[in-house]
Amino acid sequence: MNPVMVNLVGVTETDWFLTVQLQDDKIQAIVKAIEQGKADNDVKANFKVKNGRLWRITTDGDRLYVPSSAKFSLVSKHHDDIGHPGFERCLELLRKTYWFPKMRQFVHKYTASCLSCAYAKGDYGRGEGFLHPYEKRAVPFDTVHIDHLGPYLLVVIDAFTKYTLAKPTKTLSSAEAIENLRWIFGEFGYPRRIISDQGLAFTSKAFASFMAEKRHATNAVATPRTNGQVERSNRTLIEAITASAAGEARWDEQLPEILWGINHTKNASTRFSPAELLFSYQGGRVAGLSVGDNTAAEGRKRVHANRRQAGESLQKAAERMKVRYDKRRKVTTEYKAGDLVLWRQAATALREKGVNQKMANKYDGPYRVDKVLENDRYEISSLQGVRGYKRYRVVAAADALRRYQIGAFKADDGSADDSEDSERDQSGRQDLIDLLEGWPIVTLLKKFWRST
Repeated sequence: MNPVMVNLVGVTETDWFLTVQLQDDKIQAIVKAIEQGKADNDVKANFKVKNGRLWRITTDGDRLYVPSSAKFSLVSKHHDDIGHPGFERCLELLRKTYWFPKMRQFVHKYTASCLSCAYAKGDYGRGEGFLHPYEKRAVPFDTVHIDHLGPYLLVVIDAFTKYTLAKPTKTLSSAEAIENLRWIFGEFGYPRRIISDQGLAFTSKAFASFMAEKRHATNAVATPRTNGQVERSNRTLIEAITASAAGEARWDEQLPEILWGINHTKNASTRFSPAELLFSYQGGRVAGLSVGDNTAAEGRKRVHANRRQAGESLQKAAERMKVRYDKRRKVTTEYKAGDLVLWRQAATALREKGVNQKMANKYDGPYRVDKVLENDRYEISSLQGVRGYKRYRVVAAADALRRYQIGAFKADDGSADDSEDSERDQSGRQDLIDLLEGWPIVTLLKKFWRST
């Protein structure tokens, strides 16, 4: 007998099963037919009665037939009360002793609708969603990535040439960000598209007004892959600044030399230095050293060829990256406007409060999907009326969401056949015969199925 005991009102598991089976008319009809010798061959082959209880005959041994009224409480005992095992483990435990039609479907819906599991369990195996690289035209400053590197630097990177600009900042305000961007774009030209994270400086009304005639794409929260260009450049900047700060000079005083080194070093993706692609010549001089001259005329002759070659190299690099990334991913769950979801942001919030992350819930919510965006992103907002409500709206990646299914579970749900039970039930037809045994219509149904 299964070690998980059903201890309701002080009765033993076997006695409890006897009482619930005695109250199920369909089960009693099968028991009566067997005991009176009136059961047909199908029933005899699949069921037996022992000590007044109905058992299902399977290739793995006999199992107790669970009435519909007992399914919910029994599955709860094998899931809620023993540490919330996953679907397969819960089903395996139940199948050692019990059987009922469509058990696999029922257990799957129960575990998928478990409130505790929905909030506390993480995601394992392949992540959802494939890589969606932004289109990169072979034109300097067509698309730029912007980001705040801590509270100290505003970083701007041209997506095509990889040319990097950085301005020291005093605040993370929109006003200061806009002022710095106006100076940069005034010198290099306004881009067609700007990609940023959802920092307050880039999501304010003032910044939206500044971007009124330009396309502004914000990446999903805690999804650095969508703004990977600036994330990689930030790492390079941090390493260079850290090394420079080891000396006597202040890091901000060394920033021009650091940027010069980045912009005049060959990029692995384009195979050219950013300066060579942005300007018509290499400009290869370090202070105090002479490395020869590259005239503007010579630069103009090759700049178009270099940019074309760099564009092709970028395209091939993006394709290779997508293939590598997508191998570790699976198809994304799709949501529609109005759906309720949980968001994998709880761990980040709790970490900031000093709560043990290992013991914290992995998901937070529920939230409502307000808008479906491109590239597996969704605009979600907090639900007014729930406990602790605070007005909040954010863009989240699909792989950081989980469908909120609480309340969607029905005790009598289950329309698909259980594959294991279907094979033993003669392609699933026997299930209905078992439930209708003793009813006048059952004879007609048997004749119909045997003729098909």
